[in-house]
Amino acid sequence: MEDPRATPPVFAGESAADLATDSARDPHAAPGEAAAVLQALAAGLHPLNGSSLRADAAWNLPAVRASLAEGAVALQSLERQRARRARLPPNVGKPWSASDDARLLEAFDAREDLEAIATALGRTRTGVRSRLERHGRLAPPAPVG
Repeated sequence: MEDPRATPPVFAGESAADLATDSARDPHAAPGEAAAVLQALAAGLHPLNGSSLRADAAWNLPAVRASLAEGAVALQSLERQRARRARLPPNVGKPWSASDDARLLEAFDAREDLEAIATALGRTRTGVRSRLERHGRLAPPAPVG
């Protein structure tokens, strides 16, 4: 017999065994998956099976529902940022090392194409151009206006 003082499950019809199974899931779920869970909770639905949550549970407090919805939006934004970052070259935003600078200047002096230099250094063409301007090898673009 279950202890009547035990905390009742948040989800209608959920047992302690269900909670144990759910807690064994990957704790590092993708932000998109976590956002979907928060959206379901904010809507009053069990995130795994879509059943209705108990109306008297904490999820139904206005501040909790608003926080869940805002958390979902933040996680969706994080997912978009990660997707964008995954499309960028690997060294974008990282500091330039002396070795990177030497390779950049050597390739530029050898008249290699800026796109090829960028690819070789794991940078964007704009990043390579900016670095060459910093080293005085390229003139900065003329001001607009």
